[in-house]
Amino acid sequence: MQSDGLTRRALIGGALVGLTGCSGVGVLTPPTPGTTASRPGTLPSSTPTPDASLVTAAAQEADGGWYAAMAKQATAWKAPSTFAPWCRAAAATRDAHASLLSRHDPLSGENGDLSSWFTPTPHPPAAPASLKAALTAIQTRETALATEHRTRALSASDPSMVALWASLATSAHARRAPGPLPPTTTVTPAPIEAPGLTEALDLLLAHVHVLIAAMEVGLGTLPIRDAHYTPGRARLLVIEQMRDTTIASLRAAQATPDAPALSYELVKMTTPASIIQAWGNLEVKVLEAWAAVAVASNGAGRGQAIDAMFAQADAATGYGVGLSAWPGWA
Repeated sequence: MQSDGLTRRALIGGALVGLTGCSGVGVLTPPTPGTTASRPGTLPSSTPTPDASLVTAAAQEADGGWYAAMAKQATAWKAPSTFAPWCRAAAATRDAHASLLSRHDPLSGENGDLSSWFTPTPHPPAAPASLKAALTAIQTRETALATEHRTRALSASDPSMVALWASLATSAHARRAPGPLPPTTTVTPAPIEAPGLTEALDLLLAHVHVLIAAMEVGLGTLPIRDAHYTPGRARLLVIEQMRDTTIASLRAAQATPDAPALSYELVKMTTPASIIQAWGNLEVKVLEAWAAVAVASNGAGRGQAIDAMFAQADAATGYGVGLSAWPGWA
């Protein structure tokens, strides 16, 4: 099936690209680099100390060694075979976060100033004595970290920092319990230009339309007795409600919502495994669209968008699709 395409929009950098497995749908172009608002980390060279929020956040993220130590205990704890690899991935993600936050310019991108401004001071808890204790500690720490990053996103004024804090919050939320490993490729956060709210909602609606189409195709292929069939139908109702709410928001803004395409070119969904993989990948794309809405919103609207990112993270990981170190960018 061939998509009839949608207009191109410049929103969250070049990282939020076209929908996985679909052609010509909602492909984004990178914004023109430029100054938006003063970001923590881009202060004049005479500034003696970095922004306190960066120092605090970097220290909170700098617990990679705690996760690495737990990975070494996996055998002694008789943990599932997936536990140690997940701990090592969590350690790598935490280290990447701490490294970026401690730069002179955290959002300088891959080709920017990568030098460190300060060295984060980690404050890891005591090593857990058992797998049960480890899982409890992971949930407690990551839930608290997600909450703090979310608060930072709500108070940020620069769109690039809103996107960064929302991404870090979503990453922590997704790490509350061991799950699928992250993808092998990722992007480096870079400065963005804030989209208009209508533009961001248009993008969200485009991704939701495609997810609905993929779910309908998948549910038409899955055997009724498959373990994913009934949850899939329930999830479709949730996504359809998301569509309706987004349409209502666009109309309230005096905008005309785009209708779904007559057809979409989707990845082949011929087996339960391929169906679930496709659904998970598209849930991630909806997460990325919610990131654009978060950047474009203020106040309660921004909080609701970040909470929607959290829910999308849960949906994607529930399908076995891991998130990158920087959810919302890619």
